[in-house]
Amino acid sequence: MRAAVGRAFPAPDAIWRRGRDAIASADRGLLERLLGEVREGLRTIHDSQAEWCWALLTMLRDELGEERMDDVFRRTQERWVTARYDALERCRRGIFRVDDRGHARSPFGAQPGGRDLG
Repeated sequence: MRAAVGRAFPAPDAIWRRGRDAIASADRGLLERLLGEVREGLRTIHDSQAEWCWALLTMLRDELGEERMDDVFRRTQERWVTARYDALERCRRGIFRVDDRGHARSPFGAQPGGRDLG
């Protein structure tokens, strides 16, 4: 990981164990520091991946030309993007369902014990 993104990260098991210990001992400061470490680690990985993708897209644009990129995106991503937006729309509609008594309902239905998450 260090070679790929320029820094080392703690092992996930170590973070998990320290997090459980912090929760068990009600050490809010430690838990906040651990969450900060995880957040910074994930941000660094995300940034590195975004830079890699940007470099790849730049290379493709330089090879294919700006005009061809629209066609490439449409052919390679249209079905994938359309399916994701449809799923988001279904989720958005489902989150705001209300039952006949005016209670919010979970898009996931009743949970074990008959309790609705909504």
